[in-house]
Amino acid sequence: MRLFNEDPALRGLFKGDIAEQGGRLMTMLGTAVERLDGLEEMAPMIRDLGRRHVDFGVKPEDYDSFCDALFWALHTVLGADFYPEVEEAWTALFAYLVDTMKEGARDAA
Repeated sequence: MRLFNEDPALRGLFKGDIAEQGGRLMTMLGTAVERLDGLEEMAPMIRDLGRRHVDFGVKPEDYDSFCDALFWALHTVLGADFYPEVEEAWTALFAYLVDTMKEGARDAA
């Protein structure tokens, strides 16, 4: 909900069951965390995800709003456990995922 409060225009990008979409996001993030040592192996799937998001109307700048909302959620949930090393690790993971999805989006264009 933080995402939609901060950037209401993005609400229109989410068609269907928002809880189901959130579940898919959590599954994808969980898989990425589990495969941190082999993240490059996931690159084709992540690029494909970026290509598909173009069809949903996602623009490159939308990723910034999304990441801001995710970081807010992580900080809120983890509280004191969201120390600098944890933030740095999540920042690196999100940067990789977003950059790779944007590559896929450029391929679609």
